[in-house]
Amino acid sequence: WSHKELTGKKITDINILTKEKVFQEMGRAKKEHRQHFYFRHRLSNGEIQDVEVYSGPITVNGRKLMYSIIHDISERKQAEEAMRESEEKYRSMMEAMKDAAYICSPELRIEYMNPRMISRVGHDSIGELCHKAIYDSDKKCSWCVFDRVQGGEHVEYELDSPRDNRYYSITNSPIYHSGGS
Repeated sequence: WSHKELTGKKITDINILTKEKVFQEMGRAKKEHRQHFYFRHRLSNGEIQDVEVYSGPITVNGRKLMYSIIHDISERKQAEEAMRESEEKYRSMMEAMKDAAYICSPELRIEYMNPRMISRVGHDSIGELCHKAIYDSDKKCSWCVFDRVQGGEHVEYELDSPRDNRYYSITNSPIYHSGGS
């Protein structure tokens, strides 16, 4: 909206929430002196946009008024939805795998186990030390390659598991977070 178009409009003219909901949020802002909430606003072209609002009372020339700072959060909402879809796709892929898989933190704690790994271990071990959960060992495994993987290597080997005396083909790969860790 241009300044001219916006001047004189009521919040209910641009907000798509019910009048009661708008006034409920604005009333809370008056009572609590400052309020943070989310709305959907109608743009001058009729499009609907997600916004984040900071609002509260202000006194100007002895008159008590309300201020509102409104941020367009459409891009953030789109990014959150894309992230949710990506996580859903990743999770469904991991859960559909027939191979046992898990993710281990730099502290050697399990951050994720797919259903096949949970079945192999006998319970969901998220938060537990990997050597304790997977091999029932109180100390780091002598064959642990975590340091190499953390250095960026993909490491493959075969292992005669001390837990069940079965041979496994193990593949270890680094997973990089967006911050580079």
